[in-house]
Amino acid sequence: MNGTPRSPPARRLRSPRALGAALSAMLLLLLAGAADAGADERADRAAAQELLVEGNRAMQDADYPQALARFQGAYTRFPSPKLLLNIGTTLRALGRNAEAAASYQAFLADPRADRARVADVARSLAEIDALVGRLHIQAKGAATVRLDGKVLDRFVSGASLRVDPGEHTIVAVREGAPPALATLRIASGEERTVELLLVATPEPEKIIVERVVGSPQRTLGAVFMGVGGTGLVGALAAGAVALVDKNRVSGHCFPGTIRCDQAGLDLAHTARGWATASTGALLAGAGVLGTGLVLFFTAPGSPPSTAGAWRLRLHASRGGPETTLEGAW
Repeated sequence: MNGTPRSPPARRLRSPRALGAALSAMLLLLLAGAADAGADERADRAAAQELLVEGNRAMQDADYPQALARFQGAYTRFPSPKLLLNIGTTLRALGRNAEAAASYQAFLADPRADRARVADVARSLAEIDALVGRLHIQAKGAATVRLDGKVLDRFVSGASLRVDPGEHTIVAVREGAPPALATLRIASGEERTVELLLVATPEPEKIIVERVVGSPQRTLGAVFMGVGGTGLVGALAAGAVALVDKNRVSGHCFPGTIRCDQAGLDLAHTARGWATASTGALLAGAGVLGTGLVLFFTAPGSPPSTAGAWRLRLHASRGGPETTLEGAW
C-alpha cells in the first residue's frame, strides 16, 4: 500500500435509455390522468345533455316545475352558461321573475357566455325589472340574513335585490343580539329600503345567592340575654332551696333557745350556702341580662326589620362571580 489517498468513486450516471424510460412512464401517467378526467367530463356532459332533452320535452308539455328540475340538474352536472338561459326562461314561465333575473345575471357574468346572446338577455332583464320590485336591506354586522326563509348567500348590507311583488319577510341574525325582523309589501317597479338594527342586549346581573345574616350586635345581645335569664332562674331556684332548708332548721332547735342539734346546724349551714349562691346568681344574671338588653335594643334598626342586618351576596356579572358582604355594626 502506498500513502496516496484514493479519490471517492464517481457517481454513476443513468444511461440515456434509463432516463428515456422514466420520462415515458411519467408521460403515460399524465396521459392516463388526463384520460380519466376527460372520461368524467364526457360522462357529465352526456348526463347533462340527457337532462336537457327531458327538460325541453317537459317545457313542450307545459310541465314547468319538471322542466326546471331537469335544467337545474343538468347545470349541476355540467355548468354550461347556456343552461342558465333555460333555467331563467322556465322561472319566468313559473312567474318567479326575480329568480329568473338572477339566472340571467349569472349568464352575463360568466366569461364563457355566448356574446351573441347578451343583447337578448339584457332586454329580458329590462322586461323583468318593470315587473319586479327592488329591495335594499341594511343589516350591518349580520351573520345571516333570510329573505322569505331563504338564506341570502354572500349578503352585502345595502345591496339591491330584485323581489317579486307581494309581501316579504326579512330576518337578520347575529350572535349576542336578538333577531331583527321586518315584514313589508312591495309592488311592481317599487323600490324600498328596510333597515334592521341588531343591538346587543347587555346581560343583566344575576343574584345567585343572597343570605341575610343577623346583626352581630343584636346576636350578641340575644346571647347575653339568654345567659342572664338563665342566671336569674338559677338564682330563684337557689333562693327557694335556701328558704326550705331554713324552715327545716327550726325543727332541730330547742324551744326557747338558739341551740340546735347537729342536723339543725348542718341545715343552717346549707341554707346560708344556697342563699349566698342565689344572691350571686341574681346579681350576675341581672348584670348579664341588662347588658344583653342594651346590646340588642341599640343595634341598628329595630328587631323585626333587617335594616341593620348583614347580607352575604354571591352574584355573577360579565367580569365573573363576585362575593360581597354588606351591613353595619
